[in-house]
Amino acid sequence: MVRYVGPMAIAHAIGPHVVRVLQPYVFDLAPQSRVHGLLPLRRGDNGEDAWFELEGGPFHWQRFHMDKVRAHIH
Repeated sequence: MVRYVGPMAIAHAIGPHVVRVLQPYVFDLAPQSRVHGLLPLRRGDNGEDAWFELEGGPFHWQRFHMDKVRAHIH
């Protein structure tokens, strides 16, 4: 079963520093997203290595206003 979790919910789970980084990037509708890899769950955990794939829109960032975007973030 696939469940939907919004990007900001994932950002909050990782930490407030990620929330601050992602706040300027706004999707009007929740994007289709995938994440895979390793994320630390406790302070001092090592080995974070994650990939994020996002696709959707409309998307806004600063002066950019696009109907659709696709991103691969490592």
